[in-house]
Amino acid sequence: MSNLSKNPVAIITGGSRGIGAATALLLASKGWNIAITCSSTLEDANCIIKKCEKVNNIEGIAIQADVSIDEECQKTIQETVKKWGRIDALINNAGTSKFAWDHSDLEQLDVDDFLRIYSVNLVGPYQMVKHAKPYLLKSSNPSITNISSIAGKEGNPNAGAELFKSAKLGCIACHKIDDTGGVIGPDLSALGSGVPFERIVTEVMWPTLQVKEGFSLTRVVTKKSQTLQGYEQASRDKDKMLLRDFASGIMHRISKDEIDSMEKIGSLMPPTAQILSNEEIADLMAYLFNLRG
Repeated sequence: MSNLSKNPVAIITGGSRGIGAATALLLASKGWNIAITCSSTLEDANCIIKKCEKVNNIEGIAIQADVSIDEECQKTIQETVKKWGRIDALINNAGTSKFAWDHSDLEQLDVDDFLRIYSVNLVGPYQMVKHAKPYLLKSSNPSITNISSIAGKEGNPNAGAELFKSAKLGCIACHKIDDTGGVIGPDLSALGSGVPFERIVTEVMWPTLQVKEGFSLTRVVTKKSQTLQGYEQASRDKDKMLLRDFASGIMHRISKDEIDSMEKIGSLMPPTAQILSNEEIADLMAYLFNLRG
């Protein structure tokens, strides 16, 4: 076992995206060391760990583990304790589902679907708690958090469409659907047919977590005190910066020696998770997932 970490330590299952990634970044900002698990590739998980380490000079590790497998839950605990000698918080966030908008249609799920869902969503947290318990009991302030889901809510696509167009979100001002909407953000006309549901949820709920290339807002202040905001575009001229104005779409060609300061702002999208109710979120997701072009 390593020397006892001075920082509190949290394990977050399913921490490579969505709620798990957002939780990891939040705890890192408060001085926690972070261990996150993911069941697939470690690429996304390592990316989140790098972001966490930059936030507050903390330490982090990414562990490939499927929480439905008991041995891999044990491995997660062992690797965390080996690195830091302690566990102070366990966030059971890993989850899976099979999205079926018509909940009355039993043919949309089969026995294998049910077994997988319950193994990850129910058995997984039990196994993680069981193996983490001896170390949590040694903490002066232990905690276990189990993240649930609104996947059981059947959203109303029509209500979601009205919400998308409403002043509350203002999505239609930036995003085009069919022949209606703005061109500031990506065209969403066929969103549901080409983007996995989990990615739709992540990008809508936490828009600043992973901004699509070419749509990260940049603020430029010139040496003449002119302020420009827009999306940086690829430029063939290494001495000039191309900035597409986010409101007008006008392309600004700025000599780099004229730039006084430059700041990456991120996404213009509102923090959906903070301003919508669970019912509104379900409605909005139902609408977006049904956009098939």
